[in-house]
Amino acid sequence: MLNCQDFEKLKVPVLLIKGERSPKNLRLTSDQLHKCIQNSKLKDLPNASHGLQHQNPEDFNTIVLDFIEKH
Repeated sequence: MLNCQDFEKLKVPVLLIKGERSPKNLRLTSDQLHKCIQNSKLKDLPNASHGLQHQNPEDFNTIVLDFIEKH
């Protein structure tokens, strides 16, 4: 089982994306990871579930490219 201490060593920026319609347990995991990883950004992708990059590729790409541009 992972806990926040497992993520304290991460110093690089981390992008977390959760689908608006993703299963509840995956959304909660993303929320907890965001709390644990100091240098993280959490984005909610509309109109998408777990296969979010396929279900909403345009918004997914925008989120990822914007993150890369800033970091």
